[in-house]
Amino acid sequence: MKKTEKALQHGERKIFLSMPDDLSDLKFTQEQKEFILRQLKTARQVSQQLNLRFLDTFSIDNFEREIAFFPVIAFPTHFEGEFQRLVINRTVRTDEKNVRLTDYTQLKYPPLKIEHKLPFNRASLKGQSVFYAGAGNLSSILETRPELGDLYTVSKWRQKKDTLINHFPIFYHQAISDRPEFEKDWEHHNDFLKTLNPDVSEVVSEFLNFMTEVFIKKVNKDNKFGYMFSSLFSNYYLTRALPQVHCIYYPSVASEYAASNIACLPKTLDDYFECVDVKECLCIYHNGSKQWLSRRIAEARNINPKAVGEIEWELHISEEEYNNLKQAYNLI
Repeated sequence: MKKTEKALQHGERKIFLSMPDDLSDLKFTQEQKEFILRQLKTARQVSQQLNLRFLDTFSIDNFEREIAFFPVIAFPTHFEGEFQRLVINRTVRTDEKNVRLTDYTQLKYPPLKIEHKLPFNRASLKGQSVFYAGAGNLSSILETRPELGDLYTVSKWRQKKDTLINHFPIFYHQAISDRPEFEKDWEHHNDFLKTLNPDVSEVVSEFLNFMTEVFIKKVNKDNKFGYMFSSLFSNYYLTRALPQVHCIYYPSVASEYAASNIACLPKTLDDYFECVDVKECLCIYHNGSKQWLSRRIAEARNINPKAVGEIEWELHISEEEYNNLKQAYNLI
């Protein structure tokens, strides 16, 4: 597929824009356009009324074939900033104790040996291990929401120097069109649509709008089946798309689109990212909504950028304060 490429700096993302030129030669008959738009309308209706009977009538293979019809609009990128991942210690320890983490494997994606236990999530199917992190501090705590007395661990990850990964940004919806981070993306996207046949432009625009819609959908945390469509999109792009997509970059719903998240498969994290910082914190106040107060307890020393092996910890506070906090919050 012939492509046009140029480099642009989009905030923390240095993007080498690459769009398929041969789409400009594509045309639809009126019948073809109406058929595709009907399919998208049906998919949108189903996505808004998901229930357990959905799996009895919906063909995942057919849906993935429909996704494959559309271009993979992914860009070679080097992320200049760091991604932050927050894990609540008791949720990643096998003993579920509210105590310190000991191994780097507890900081990363869910271990592959337990992925069969994982529920649906925004960018991962049921039983699929995916690494999630936020671009900055805001989304990671809002997405994870530690409770009063929780020990949690914050790790920071940076893309390796002189590497490029194909990232698939999700921003094609009016609800997030005014975010400064995606301003240049929108400009380039609209310029791209103008180069297409009007019918093709309408179909491509509607498809991308629907995809973004399911990615920014609010989902009840007790019914993660609501992530079905966004996880299907993500699974296709991360596992089957050509050219290869290394990560999905999408607005954080928990932050009301004020920040963005990244989702990638374990191999992408291991091959293209390195761990640069690890801190342990204790939640000492939470108002039940969006306000937290935490105390930094410890920091990792001699960080292993490959994130393997045991974590070396060093207290950030005095032994006396540490012992008092352990007693006050039952950190045993």
